[in-house]
Amino acid sequence: EGSRTVKLFWEVMAGIEPKERCLLLKFVTSCSRAPLLGFKHLHPTFTIHKVPCDLPIWAPIGGQDVERLPSA
Repeated sequence: EGSRTVKLFWEVMAGIEPKERCLLLKFVTSCSRAPLLGFKHLHPTFTIHKVPCDLPIWAPIGGQDVERLPSA
């Protein structure tokens, strides 16, 4: 809850259109609607994973491999 990465994620989510939220949800869950029983019943669970970085310039962005695409 206190993670900078998680806070940034929710900041971005608050600023995007509902259609874009559905597209993101479909990307991470393969379904454009919320799980029937809620996200706590999603299997596998939804997690945000910050990739460790050895390069100080990329550390705030959260990725060592800056050319890598997001994965779900």
